[in-house]
Amino acid sequence: MTEAYSIVPVRKFADTKVRLTNVLSREERASLTKALLRCAVSAQQQSDLREILIVSPKPEEVGLFLHDFVKIRVIRESHTHSGVNSAMSDGIQEIRRLPEESKVLLMPSDLPFLSTEVINRIIRLLDEYDLIINPSEKKDGTNLLAFHLSKTIPLHYDDNSFSKHKKEAEISRLNYLTIDWRELSFDVDDQNDLNSLMRALNVNSNESLIKVLSGQSR
Repeated sequence: MTEAYSIVPVRKFADTKVRLTNVLSREERASLTKALLRCAVSAQQQSDLREILIVSPKPEEVGLFLHDFVKIRVIRESHTHSGVNSAMSDGIQEIRRLPEESKVLLMPSDLPFLSTEVINRIIRLLDEYDLIINPSEKKDGTNLLAFHLSKTIPLHYDDNSFSKHKKEAEISRLNYLTIDWRELSFDVDDQNDLNSLMRALNVNSNESLIKVLSGQSR
């Protein structure tokens, strides 16, 4: 059986969600980031993934926050402030150290609707496809890039990545699948996203939102 691994880049909590600066304080943004991360990791923890590899400039901070998740392994990114491509590449290189062929899922840390079922469906689909791509809701970014380790393509995060990743798959003549599942498409970048999430979860304050995302109240 080919084992599956996820790679999730995580920035310093205090430096995240800068597009929400006008509506949330630095502390509130850090709390939201943590809650979203815990929500996404919880779904992955219960899935068929062998390991969840977190890449961060502050591995001690993230490791302490996620200490109760047994599938988590946190590594330090090799180049601070080098962006998502560098962090994802660090994770891929770490998985390459393993002796066997692997399935790899690259995902952001802020997918509030991510579920264990969706992750397991992706893992099973990789039995049929070399690579699977799910765009962000705005169809510019890539919120899932899943592939067999031997079928890695160049990464183009933060640079109209969805269309560029599709082009790379075509250039490499991979048997790839494009999907558009809300559980993977919806992330939280700006105030519109935040408002949509609060409506979907029927909460009216950031404090209540964080409690729901953290599993403290449903």
